[in-house]
Amino acid sequence: MTQEQIKSIEKQIAEIEGNLRLINENESEYPEKEKIPLSLTKNKRQFEKDLQKLRDDLARLITVAPSSVALPKHLYVLTDYLNRSGQESALSGAINNLDQRINQPLLCIFHGDEYQCHDEFYTRLKVTFLPELLDIQDSEKTSIKWYYPSFPINFKDRDNFDYMLQQDIAKKINQARRNVSNKIINDCLAKYPGPVILYIHLLADDLPKSSFKSTLESFIDFWDKWPSLAEKQQLIVFLSIKYYQRKRRLIDFSFDRNDISMIIENHLSTQLSSCKRLIGIVLPKLDGITRHEVEDWARVQCRNHFLEQVDFNEYIKSKIREIFEQYKSNDSPKRIPMESLASQLRSILGEYIRRSKST
Repeated sequence: MTQEQIKSIEKQIAEIEGNLRLINENESEYPEKEKIPLSLTKNKRQFEKDLQKLRDDLARLITVAPSSVALPKHLYVLTDYLNRSGQESALSGAINNLDQRINQPLLCIFHGDEYQCHDEFYTRLKVTFLPELLDIQDSEKTSIKWYYPSFPINFKDRDNFDYMLQQDIAKKINQARRNVSNKIINDCLAKYPGPVILYIHLLADDLPKSSFKSTLESFIDFWDKWPSLAEKQQLIVFLSIKYYQRKRRLIDFSFDRNDISMIIENHLSTQLSSCKRLIGIVLPKLDGITRHEVEDWARVQCRNHFLEQVDFNEYIKSKIREIFEQYKSNDSPKRIPMESLASQLRSILGEYIRRSKST
């Protein structure tokens, strides 16, 4: 039954991903964001919400799937461990600083274009990296508590932005009431014995280009004014910023992804470094993967799964070479978007497993 459920969810995921690609193509026909039909925007948000739920369901099924399932667990999750060492190293350093500034929250911003598997990176943080980094044991008393507030979009001014963000956080932790304050919210969060993480997702195109930078400044200021944390309280805020990669046109009035990247990496990093009541960091951009990084992944991550098969090393090396020879790119070194690369590697691993079982 589990195998049938996995196949069903995979099919639904593929259909939703196809619908999202169509929506992105339709949106690219509207140079000005304000002219994108509201129905298109609503459909996109609903599809993204459904997609995240399906991916969470798939991860749970894979975790409990018996060994007899034709497509084993590592076929789905192994490729999520392609190189993201730069992001993890920077995050590790920031979390280590929490020991020195124990009364302050940590705000961590990561970003990249739509083909860099933001959801998979989030899952990797949630399932393996953060529990290990925070030394979390598999216990109800020490587990990480996750909440998912929404980033304010349709706000009127700065005060309204703060109010909308505050109220949504309160709502997510079941503290929504008229006179709620950040102090009341934090007191509620402090009652949890383990680390608390707020994960907030932003689609860059949901904000007008003219106010993108100032809105993110407001977001950082909101957390820099957050009340001091209680003794032993750990509060980490993740902001994931995803931007679309539109097709080139002779005249393109859209918000270029390079503009977004520069604002995040340069301006926001500078603002975070000047915060007095907040530890803040911008992680290196989620980028495409090089051939060297894939070969390292094959040697290290695949080792535990395929070491016994003497032909695996030569098999995977030739397949990796084929992938990079066929991919057209002006980057040096050549980088393949995480989404495309992970999909191809899953197919290659599946083909190898099926071939091994048939011999």
